Amino acid sequence: MIYTIRAGSPADDSTLIRHYRALWESHGVDAANIKGDAEAVTADFIQSGRQNNELATFLAEADGISLGSLACQIQYLPYPDVASSSQDT
Repeated sequence: MIYTIRAGSPADDSTLIRHYRALWESHGVDAANIKGDAEAVTADFIQSGRQNNELATFLAEADGISLGSLACQIQYLPYPDVASSSQDT
């Protein structure tokens, strides 16, 4: 079996949304306690993240089957950056 990690695209959003819901359920959240519009809320988060926060998505696959996914985005600090450029990491 060959495993690959690839960048996601908007065409993968339904997979990301399905994986996100499964994450909540894996933490013991009963399906009855997940909002009825959870998929729409998650889709809005992904779209807004792409537009405003440089959100990127990735999928782990084996033989063309998605095994997992992740999303990451730039988070701006809630306080001012006062470090000199020589202190940046």
